[in-house]
Amino acid sequence: PDGYFYVTGINTKHKHQRRAVGPADIAPILEKDQMFLFSQTGKAACYNPETGVREWQTQLKGLFEYAPVFQEPYIYVASVQGLVYKIEVEYGRETARLDLAHTLLGDLASDGNNLFLGLADGRIVCVGMDDLKVIWEVRTGEHLFCGPSLQDGKLYLASREGNLLRLDSSDGKQEWKVRLHGVSVCTPALAGDYVFTATKSGEMAAFDKNSGKRLWQNLVKEGFSASPLVYGKHVFYCSDRGTVYALRHKEN
Repeated sequence: PDGYFYVTGINTKHKHQRRAVGPADIAPILEKDQMFLFSQTGKAACYNPETGVREWQTQLKGLFEYAPVFQEPYIYVASVQGLVYKIEVEYGRETARLDLAHTLLGDLASDGNNLFLGLADGRIVCVGMDDLKVIWEVRTGEHLFCGPSLQDGKLYLASREGNLLRLDSSDGKQEWKVRLHGVSVCTPALAGDYVFTATKSGEMAAFDKNSGKRLWQNLVKEGFSASPLVYGKHVFYCSDRGTVYALRHKEN
């Protein structure tokens, strides 16, 4: 938030490099010996992660708060205002732009051919990565304050109305919808046959990804805005108060 990024050694607190890029909410993206950063002021930049030398910088329109998608030789990023950019990773040149004309409040999802975006007004939009043309869009009837998760041709969405939805990524058709305990503003996590969710009312839950059946839930007295993280047989939740919960996942 202070406008700098830092490069440190994994096993030391020593700051090897410090560079000013402007206030940012997005973690750096590391791909192919390049590091990409996007600031809240619309600045996009590429650095050599070893030397800290800037390779290119370009100014975009909008506020950037959500993770981009890397698909060599391009990187795709969307602003909160709904502007979607396709940028060459070698020189930082903008090659395509799409204006969705509505607020976007979540990360992009991609299957390698298409981008999937959730808009605050409840629309899910599928966009071709070649030309940034809209392929399909559907209205879910919900308000979406987080992006979709994608696995095996299915999109999973958690809504502000407290629902978990599954859509077919080929056409946006809804396949099932189940209730959550409270408002959700974080993207569901996927692992194997399971979908993990968290809500502002303190619910941590797991569902069968195919049927939507609730497998288990835990309730605590603090809410969640961050998405769950799955590692091995455990799923981790970090609350808005900074408490980290580690749950061992099992179906029953």
